[in-house]
Amino acid sequence: MITLAIDSTMNGCSAGLYHDEKGCMAEKIMEMIRGQAEHLMPMIDAVLIEADINYSEIDLIAVTKGPGAFTGMRIGLATAKSLALALEIPVVGVCTFRAVLQTYLNDEPSLGHEFYGVLLETKRHDYYFQMFDGKTLQPCSDKLSVSAQGVMDLVDARICAVLGDACNRFRSEIDTKNISFYDIKLPHPSMVADCAMLDNFKTGCEPVYLRAPEIGTPKNPPRKIKS
Repeated sequence: MITLAIDSTMNGCSAGLYHDEKGCMAEKIMEMIRGQAEHLMPMIDAVLIEADINYSEIDLIAVTKGPGAFTGMRIGLATAKSLALALEIPVVGVCTFRAVLQTYLNDEPSLGHEFYGVLLETKRHDYYFQMFDGKTLQPCSDKLSVSAQGVMDLVDARICAVLGDACNRFRSEIDTKNISFYDIKLPHPSMVADCAMLDNFKTGCEPVYLRAPEIGTPKNPPRKIKS
């Protein structure tokens, strides 16, 4: 089985092709603050060319479904759903919290912790956060949009490793003596594919929104057209 894995929920964009027996066939990862809409489909085309396969040979699409950047999240989901519809294949949504945790566990397999907290950037005053049990790797908190102090209240006195792209901002805001930090800027596409497999390919791909979008009026007044 060949899985196409896609992520555009954080400050970047990635795509990878993975065979269930042969492993990685091709993958592309690019950090970017914006521009996922322009880069995602060319990136998918590039991994198909590198792997020397056609779209018709893809069996499954795995895509991160948030939480994360509102626009990037919708770009990834819309792309995955459109491809799945055109190819008549299933699409599986993967929570970004899970994909980031799995990326850490793949990179640092020998570093076991009592608890893990995944801390993601909202680019506002708060954070996206969820805690996981270190032994079972199952969630032990809800998916939250929470302040820095709210994160500390959840961690309490537990020994915890915090992972994600918001670690630097968090450390600058609050005292964190009992926490180890691991900066993970993007979930690896191979781990997105692995999470889909761990969930038995049954997870829906509805977007995970933890807060309403903040929409404001334009800073500059609209231009007037002279008659």
